[in-house]
Amino acid sequence: KMSGGLLCRSGSWASEWFVLSPEYLVSFASRTSAKVKICVSLAAITAVQAEEKADFCISYALQLGKAACDKVQKLFLRANDDDEMQRWISAINEAQEQRRRDRYFLPLSVAEEIIAEQRQLTEEEAAESKRQKAAASTIRRELACARIAAALSSTSDCLSTGLLQLRNWVQYQKDQEEAEAAEAAEAARAEYAAAEAEAAAAETQRLEILERFASILCRALQRSMIVGLSHLGVSNRCCYRSVLLCRAIQRGQSARAAARHEALSKTMQML
Repeated sequence: KMSGGLLCRSGSWASEWFVLSPEYLVSFASRTSAKVKICVSLAAITAVQAEEKADFCISYALQLGKAACDKVQKLFLRANDDDEMQRWISAINEAQEQRRRDRYFLPLSVAEEIIAEQRQLTEEEAAESKRQKAAASTIRRELACARIAAALSSTSDCLSTGLLQLRNWVQYQKDQEEAEAAEAAEAARAEYAAAEAEAAAAETQRLEILERFASILCRALQRSMIVGLSHLGVSNRCCYRSVLLCRAIQRGQSARAAARHEALSKTMQML
């Protein structure tokens, strides 16, 4: 690294402060100025040539990546004397050479040190990564355990609630079935009772018809017997006994009908 005052020709000669770094040649208006006037990359410098007296010329490409035969820009500088000029030319050439060496060549010892440092850094990074992964795994495992515990607690509460709801639902269904069965039984009893009542009414009506028919038939038989027996010369006593026999038959039929009617009534009451 080198710095110093040089004259720069830009139309006319002007004094500027130049600083040579490992990468650039930079000029300022003065030593205390912070504003850069010229900045030339060492990679863009194509030639440094001594001129007459203490003058020298720096040729550099206007754009990096251009071929050496392309158009270049020239920077004309003047040192205080010939020795200072040679020092600047040597410093620029050495800086370019050092840049190329640092860029493309590396001593074996330096390379070994760099490799060792990289290996150590890689091992440290691997150890740190492993430690972080282990810590992250532990945290994930703890979180998973906490979530499982919370889920189990919630599941237990939900299970209890679900079982209670299921029990209530089963009881409700059972009550509904019992109510439906009771309604169906009541409807069946009512239907059976209506059928029995209808059958009893029909039987009563039939018995009444039979009784009327038997009464009519009995009276007709009595008259026929009386008339017939009188014509046949049968005594009145025999005729009277025949009439009594017909009446007994009629009463027997009435008693059987009454017994059937009473049994039917008892059956209806049991239902």
